[in-house]
Formats: sequence, structure tokens, C-alpha cells
Amino acid sequence: MTRSDAVSRIRSDYLELPGLRLTAPQAARLWSLELDLVSDLLEELVERKFLERSGEQYCLRQRLPPPEQLQRQHEADREPSDKGAELGGELEERGALEHVGAQRIDDSG
Repeated sequence: MTRSDAVSRIRSDYLELPGLRLTAPQAARLWSLELDLVSDLLEELVERKFLERSGEQYCLRQRLPPPEQLQRQHEADREPSDKGAELGGELEERGALEHVGAQRIDDSG
């Protein structure tokens, strides 16, 4: 999974679950990412004004930018960039795993 894939996954989960509030260690476990990396990504999303931080928890901002701006940001996250270096470890290339506790989706009937 690339860095931009990870950012996209985090954004998607927060949009699907608007009440989601996670600490960095909880987020690292949820998305199977290294704590340092997930902390970096969460702070990046705070700087982009997508998330806000309340104490140790990160949550979706109450006032998001207009939908068209969110869409542009999402598309920009999907574009290759210098930050898009491959992440090591056991991460899957295209997010073939569902959320927590999910099983691998097999394309063969």
C-alpha cells in the first residue's frame, strides 16, 4: 500500500463513520500501519483541515470544506507523488482487505 493509498483509506473510513474518534495507537491497529506512519498521516490530515485533534483523539472536522474541494483533495491523494513510496511490511497493494477482522476477498469464484 502506498502512502497515498493509506491516506485515501483513512479519509474513506472517517467519511463512512463520521463519529469515529481514534487515538494514533488505535488507528495504527485499525489500519495495520506503523504507529509513526499513522501519526504522520493523521497530522497531515489535520493540517489539510480534514481531521481535527481533540486531546489524543483524531476526529472528522465538524465543518468540512465544500464537497467539490473534498473531491479535489481526494483525487490529489490518489495521484502519484514523491511521498508515494511503497510501504514495507504485510500491507496489501490495493486494499483487498475489509476493515477490522475481515477476510481476504478472493476473486476466484
